[in-house]
Amino acid sequence: MNKFNFKLQGLLKVRIAREKQVKAELGVILSEIQKNKDTIQALNNDIDEAYKNQEAMMDKAVNAKFLEFHPYYVKSKKAHIDVVEKQIDGLQSQYEKKIEELKQKKADVKLIEKLKEKQMEKHVKYVEKKQQEAIEENHIMKGNREGIEF
Repeated sequence: MNKFNFKLQGLLKVRIAREKQVKAELGVILSEIQKNKDTIQALNNDIDEAYKNQEAMMDKAVNAKFLEFHPYYVKSKKAHIDVVEKQIDGLQSQYEKKIEELKQKKADVKLIEKLKEKQMEKHVKYVEKKQQEAIEENHIMKGNREGIEF
């Protein structure tokens, strides 16, 4: 019998490709979020290290200019942390939008796949019916040759 041919196969491939693209974009966003979180951790470590160094220098004779610099250094690191946290918030917003887009893409793919399954089942039933008819026809023909009536 003839092979099953799904007329929307091209559309299904396009939708699957778009779903994969959205997943890749999600991966990029997640890696950016993680990179920014690592940056924040590094900045916090720098602040902790600066406090430790300041405490260590208090025991020694230190130039007053150096001690004046410390609060500005910590303030600039905290400002940098605030900037990175805002970037993370923006990325989180993008991430949530991409999740919604991915949900829609998955629903589109699922819809077409279900349609394909239904058409495949219909095709299989049609092929089985035709095969059964052919078997019955052969059986009747064989019976007619042998002189048996049905």
